Amino acid sequence: MRVDGSTSAAIPLLAAAATLNRVVELTNVPASGRVNAMRELLYRCQFPYADARMMTSSVSVRIGADTLNCRDAVVPDAGRDSLYLLPALLAARGGVDRPWPTSRQAEADIGLHLIVYEAFGDDVGTDAEGFRITAASPTAQPVVVHLPYPSREASIVAVLRAVATRRPLRLHHPDHGVELNELLSALRLAGFRITLGTSLLAMNPPQKDATEGLVWPLPGDAIEAGILACAVAVTGGAARIEGVRGQDVSALAHALNRGGIHTATSADAITVRGADLDTAVPLSVVTGLARGDLDTDHEPALLAAALTTIPGTHTFTDGITPHRHAALITQLARLGARISASVPPQCRVVGGQDLIGATVECTESRAGTALLVAALAAQGETTLTGLAHIEHAHIWFTAKLRTLGANIEEIA
Repeated sequence: MRVDGSTSAAIPLLAAAATLNRVVELTNVPASGRVNAMRELLYRCQFPYADARMMTSSVSVRIGADTLNCRDAVVPDAGRDSLYLLPALLAARGGVDRPWPTSRQAEADIGLHLIVYEAFGDDVGTDAEGFRITAASPTAQPVVVHLPYPSREASIVAVLRAVATRRPLRLHHPDHGVELNELLSALRLAGFRITLGTSLLAMNPPQKDATEGLVWPLPGDAIEAGILACAVAVTGGAARIEGVRGQDVSALAHALNRGGIHTATSADAITVRGADLDTAVPLSVVTGLARGDLDTDHEPALLAAALTTIPGTHTFTDGITPHRHAALITQLARLGARISASVPPQCRVVGGQDLIGATVECTESRAGTALLVAALAAQGETTLTGLAHIEHAHIWFTAKLRTLGANIEEIA
């Protein structure tokens, strides 16, 4: 089994390509719903953009130079991913106008985005309907951004705004997740000089402008690979999942090994080789933002694996998306799961429970994939509604489970 390119890494890279006055080709780009929506947004905003070439389940995307063609474009609201395009649009148009998002969490996250823009000297205005940003006058002065805590989205926005303005950036409390690291690696290829430390990101623009084209290959989808590994684990099977860097799934592999599930990583794969549950120890899982920490997007599938397969009492703490547990636990209860305690951001579960098939609802992709993992371990038939949330993030995900041997049928 081979995973597609990473959707989460593709979105910031597409936005970064739109900020550079150079031709950029992204390869191994997945044809997921989120990526297709971002490609549509680039087209609607009139960015010079060549159509994609299909390569099996992935695509190669080429974005042209001279982004000033989008000066007269209207900024459509296409979800949170579209916020990554605002730095490019500010550079091209001089201002943007956006409505507030619908969720409270997204609105709180945008508050951090506005801190970033204000640090760059941009004029920020808000009212009951939304927010407006007017770009500051061009300058080469360094920018210092102090985030109150590490934020994936705000860190990426700060980097993209620095790219668009070609100003030196000093970002305090940066995120250290895969998405930001992939973005920084791509920008280094474009000549940006970057140092990422524990609490400070320093970035300087290229010493001279370059015009030659760039090729940015995307890594394999570590989130998808980890979820598939959990699916194999709960069925007692064995599989090698390729196309993912081992370092991006090492924390998940370590947790599965502690749970008695034999898991190994290599340079480009994660392998599950059955289980010896007599060696399992209770898991105490804490998600984090640094490379090597368990990714918050792996946690729901691991929770489902522990609940159904790994003996002992396990504790899961997700301080990054602390309210995700509530929606997932409600649906797991329909399968007969007993969750002993759940107070955000922590929940405690007893592992090795026998679940019974039922009808459950997917309300977002990570909880939905966790429900699929739990359904594979449950007795009888489970019906999952809201499958579109999963397919939006992971193209042909149920087909990949079928390839691994799962008995899954999509119904209208």
